[in-house]
Amino acid sequence: MRKTNLVLLACVICAAALLMAGCGLGSERGQSELRSEAVAKESPSPVRDADRGVPATALAGNLSKQAASPQEKAPGPPADTTAAADDPSIERKRIKTGSTSIEVPDLAKAEQETVKRVEAAGGYVAESNQYESSLSMVVKIPAAKFDTFVDSTGDLGKVLSRQISVEDVTQQFYDLENRIKNKRILVQRLQSYLSSAGKIEDLLKIERELSDATTELESLEASFKNLSHLISYSTLSIAFRLPDYESGALNLPSLRSGFRGLAESVVKFLYVLLFIVIGIIVFGIPAVLVLGVLYLVTFGKVGLVKRYFRALGARIGKKKKPEPGADV
Repeated sequence: MRKTNLVLLACVICAAALLMAGCGLGSERGQSELRSEAVAKESPSPVRDADRGVPATALAGNLSKQAASPQEKAPGPPADTTAAADDPSIERKRIKTGSTSIEVPDLAKAEQETVKRVEAAGGYVAESNQYESSLSMVVKIPAAKFDTFVDSTGDLGKVLSRQISVEDVTQQFYDLENRIKNKRILVQRLQSYLSSAGKIEDLLKIERELSDATTELESLEASFKNLSHLISYSTLSIAFRLPDYESGALNLPSLRSGFRGLAESVVKFLYVLLFIVIGIIVFGIPAVLVLGVLYLVTFGKVGLVKRYFRALGARIGKKKKPEPGADV
């Protein structure tokens, strides 16, 4: 009987100990949760709860993977750019380009009038090249006024050809926009991790990740800016040319152009004559002087060559003349 009571007492003591231990663990867990919630409220951070306690290098790697995956998208237009391109409620993004060829009687007047109309439409001249009988211009016109401007070019002269093309870049536009937003989020998070990195190794790795992300962000922003400009300003290439004269017609120059041509010919002749005179003075006179000196030394008053030949002839004559008293 005493043994049975001791066993029961031991069981009761064990049960009470287990109960007290369970209550202590529950209270400690509740206190730790309250402390973590209080810290989160006092110091908000862009780091998610699932990332707490993870090394900074691991967080940087996770962020790079998240930025590369399309699952986590920034708020804005639909993440699925293919669906956005087919959605009628989404504003379409189009690039308009055109070209036209116009025959005009005066190239200078055509250029002045074109520049005037371009500026009135809020655009600008991107390129202008003038030749003897033609003029080419590339103008940028706000997309909203492009069609009206193209129609107005018919008043400048006789339209020989006209071509307009439209490219839909809606999907490319929203894809770039979403990638820029995601890359900005990545840069912000890497900057926050950089400030909380404790080890030099972690600091260097996060700096490399941040540098790569910043470079990619700048490249995306430059592409997006260029695309937005092409959408906002349409491009028109204009080719002006003078009219062709009919075959068989006798095209005589005017009196003014005839005198101008004659004057140009006379001036050209005088230029050639002047160069000939200068050449004679610079090269001819020294050459004559050199030749004169050579003549004086060889055959003139000095006559070195003449003296040599005289002496040579005298020697030959002495050898041929017989001595007195010799047999013939």
